[in-house]
Amino acid sequence: MAAAVHDHDEHVVPNGTRFARSIHRTQTTPPGLRMRLTTVKKLRLIAAWCLGLYLAHMYVRMGWIKFDPNGFWTPAFERWGYPVWLRWLVGGIEVAGGLLLLMPWVASYAASTLGLVMVGAWVTRMRDARFVDVAWITVYCVALVWIAFEWWPFRLYRGGRVEAGRSAA
Repeated sequence: MAAAVHDHDEHVVPNGTRFARSIHRTQTTPPGLRMRLTTVKKLRLIAAWCLGLYLAHMYVRMGWIKFDPNGFWTPAFERWGYPVWLRWLVGGIEVAGGLLLLMPWVASYAASTLGLVMVGAWVTRMRDARFVDVAWITVYCVALVWIAFEWWPFRLYRGGRVEAGRSAA
C-alpha cells in the first residue's frame, strides 16, 4: 500500500511535441517518460517562472520601444553605427523572446536566444564604456541562463528521453 502512495506522488514529463505539464503517473505511462519532481525542484520551477514573468515584462516593453523611430533606441543604434534593421531585429527578438519565456516548453530556447542578444548588448555597452549597464546586462544574462537551465528538461524536441525513475533535482 505504501508503494502505491509513492507511485501516486510521482509526476510525468511528457516527451515529444506536446507541451510539458506534470500529470500523475498511470500504469500505462511508458517507462522512459517518468521524472520525479521533488518539492525543491517544484519550488525552483516556480521561482524560475516568476523571474521569467518579470523578465518577460521587461523584454516585451524594451523590445517594443525599439520599433519607435522617434524613441530612445533610434539615436543610440545610430551612435553605435548599427543599421536600422538590426534595431528592428533586436526589438522583434526581445518581444517574441519575452512572450515565449512564459511558456515552459519553449522557455529554455527563449532564454538562450535572449541571452545571445544580451551578449551583443554587453559588448556594445562595454565598447561605449557604460559599465553600470554592463553590470545590469550581466545580471540579466545570469538570470536567463538559470531560467534556461531550470526549464531544460521540459523543452520541446529534446533528443533523448528522461531515464526511468531519474530524479530531477
